Parts: sequence; C-alpha cells; structure tokens
Amino acid sequence: MQIETRGQPATLHVVPSKDQILSPEINIRSESDIQSPQSLRAIATLSDVRGDVRFTPGGGVLFDTPISRAERDSIAQPIETPARLIDLPQDRYNLTYAQNSEFRAFIDGYTVAHARNGYRLVVIALQSAIRPAQLRLIADVAEVFGHSTIRLTAGVSIRLPNVPVALLRPLWSKLDAAGLLSVGARKLAA
Repeated sequence: MQIETRGQPATLHVVPSKDQILSPEINIRSESDIQSPQSLRAIATLSDVRGDVRFTPGGGVLFDTPISRAERDSIAQPIETPARLIDLPQDRYNLTYAQNSEFRAFIDGYTVAHARNGYRLVVIALQSAIRPAQLRLIADVAEVFGHSTIRLTAGVSIRLPNVPVALLRPLWSKLDAAGLLSVGARKLAA
C-alpha cells in the first residue's frame, strides 16, 4: 500500500495479528518474532521459500510474501536456560588485538564491554535484507560462541550478549567470511 508523507512516496507495511491466517493472494508482509538460534534457523528455512528477510525496529521479521499460521507456528519458541559463564584464557585474544588492525576494528566497532570480565556483547548490524545462509550462520555462532542467546534490537541489529573474549577471534573470522562485517554495518553497530 502506497501513501504519501510530505510529498514523498512511502510504503505502509500492514502487519497481521498472530492468529490471522494469510493467503498467498494477500499482498502484505508478515511479521514474526526472533528469540533463539532455533527460531533463526526456522526463519532462514522460511526465507528460502518466502524471499528476502528484513528485521523491523519493533523486533519482528518481515518476509517478502505472506506466511501461513502453520509456518508462523513452525518458528521455535525459546527454552529459557541461564547462560553458564566460564573463564577462559585471554592471551591469544590480547595478542591478536595488538597485532591485527582488522580484528581490533571489529572489537572496537562491533562489540561492547560486558558486566562480567572476560566477556563482550557482539553487535551484528543488519543494514538490508539478509540471506538465509547468513541467518543460519548467526544461529550457529550464537550456539557455539554466545551461549545460544540472540537478541533483536529496536535498532535492527542482532546481538550476542554473552561471548567470551577468548572466542572472539574465531567468531570474527566466521562473521567476516559471511559478509556480515561491512563498513556500513560497522557504522550502524556503533
């Protein structure tokens, strides 16, 4: 649906309620919540069929085509398990931070200090549509490096809130290889 705002065309996105069943003929986008690596994988699977995925400032996910109630229900709900924080040696992290300017830029541009020493919060800024393979990778790294915790923020970024500093080097390698650490994304993450 097109509307005009101050003389400029704008798109109004109609978001259905959770109980509404959507038919393929309804040309609106649908929103769903992201809460866990399992949810992110289910969203990636749906986006294989439903097209590009965009994350909304309200914490939802928009597909290019409508999804049914069954598809919406296929997105896993999180199982509350507290993060088990552990202490790991930081010598390799410290050495890489001192010697590698790209890694240092990742730490300075995409991470935030954690309340617990030895941990950082990692911000993955989403500046446009994201591919299903990238969603699956984020789900995988959340499980391996971030205690299976994912948060979608109002600023349209995904955060891994509990990443041990000792695991930031391999996490950085995976995110960089997947194209999730562009210069534009770094500006959004800041």
